[in-house]
Amino acid sequence: MPQRVMGLLNLALVALGGLVLASWVFLAAVHLDDRYAVGHGQGVWMALAQGLNTQGLYPELYDGHAYGGSRYMPASIVLHAALARVTGEYLVAGKLLGFVVTLLLVILIFLILRSMACPPPVAIALSAAVVGSYAGLLAGTTIGGDPLPVLLQVAAVAVVARSARTSASVWAAALAACAVLSKSSALWASAAITAWLTAFDRRRLRVFAVAFPAFTLALVGLANLASEGRLLENLVGLSGAGISGPTALASPFRLLGDVVRLEPGAWALVPLAVAGALFARGADDVSIYHIGLAAALCILLVVYADIGTGPNQLVDLTVLTVLCVGHLAGRAAGTAGDGPRVAAIIALTLVFVNLSALTVTLRTPLQDAIRTVVTGRSSYPSNSLAGKVTAEMKVLSEDPAVLVRLGRSPVVYDPFMLPRIEKQDPAAVRELARRIDAQEFDLVVLVVPLEPISNPWWRDYHLGQTVVAAVDRAYDFAEQVDGYYLYRPTR
Repeated sequence: MPQRVMGLLNLALVALGGLVLASWVFLAAVHLDDRYAVGHGQGVWMALAQGLNTQGLYPELYDGHAYGGSRYMPASIVLHAALARVTGEYLVAGKLLGFVVTLLLVILIFLILRSMACPPPVAIALSAAVVGSYAGLLAGTTIGGDPLPVLLQVAAVAVVARSARTSASVWAAALAACAVLSKSSALWASAAITAWLTAFDRRRLRVFAVAFPAFTLALVGLANLASEGRLLENLVGLSGAGISGPTALASPFRLLGDVVRLEPGAWALVPLAVAGALFARGADDVSIYHIGLAAALCILLVVYADIGTGPNQLVDLTVLTVLCVGHLAGRAAGTAGDGPRVAAIIALTLVFVNLSALTVTLRTPLQDAIRTVVTGRSSYPSNSLAGKVTAEMKVLSEDPAVLVRLGRSPVVYDPFMLPRIEKQDPAAVRELARRIDAQEFDLVVLVVPLEPISNPWWRDYHLGQTVVAAVDRAYDFAEQVDGYYLYRPTR
């Protein structure tokens, strides 16, 4: 390809990548203090962080009044709670945490790409592709625990890839163990490092094989001690709560469906990532990130067997795909013959990927954010139901964020866990149904309409049939406010 054309492609990569990154920062800043993209799942993180600051790490599954239960690991909860002490607000703290961690992840990715000899324009465009993807956008603008384990795992793999010292293996083991403390399925880094060291350095493998489980057990043990045993109670009892036979068999189709439906640009990089490994001239041309990508895909198939899994899980796949393509771009940049042709293919693909990010993934959120800046009014409320709930009112909310934002503790910390708690302790959930039948609550707040109560949402996901049947008996629909459905006692 002529140098002039390649120069224009590089200019396009820098411009498009810069626009994607700037758009992401703009979105995060505009919606930092409102409920943009904050659904009930993010409300659980807010409730757990509030609970840590007011009661301790992890609430009881049932303490006679409230219902805990969580599959989330403690690292992000602790950081969220600590940041909330600074900001004085759990929504802002959670969003700020997600943005900062994702920003660090993007910077780390760029540095790794440059260390692979990836040309700067390509490195910029690839880094932008992370936050231009649906999963990356969610990670950087919402509340959740997905970016932290990815950051820690990428850092662990990068340490091993860059240094042959024994101390590097110890640092990598510590980072990988911290990743597990932030997400129980954060295991692709340890798997990739183990496979890589098995092939290339058995001495460092022995160090990592001892250090990683030692660090992991120590960190989990300390967290369990700090939570007075509730961490393991939650993990052992609820970690596989959403897995059943049919969903497990459908996991490859669910995963493929989310990738194709939600990542219109990022998936185009997958063939390049795979080609970089398949057409390698030797073992030295295969990157540790290729091994990580294969391990992450296997773990995702298991994770997607759980009905509670969503597309936020795809951030690992996106990041590793980007790193694998960067490895191929670095090889092509220093190779004669087919090198320029491969570099052109990568550049053209990245133009498509970043254009897709701007026109598909980011377009609607950007339009809303610009409208917010121009009008001074956000489409997303900052204090949901603040005018509908008084200090004296007893409220049962499907979304715990409603009560956390009002400075109150929720009755149900995670509505997804309530049907799973019922399987272990039916009497505890029957007690909540009794309280509902007695119209103990002045207001019931739901994120979807109550009717029909046979909706799979109630049966398979939230609250469970026992609870929603009681709401149906004792409460009537009152109004819809801020996207919530409000129900008041039947008179």
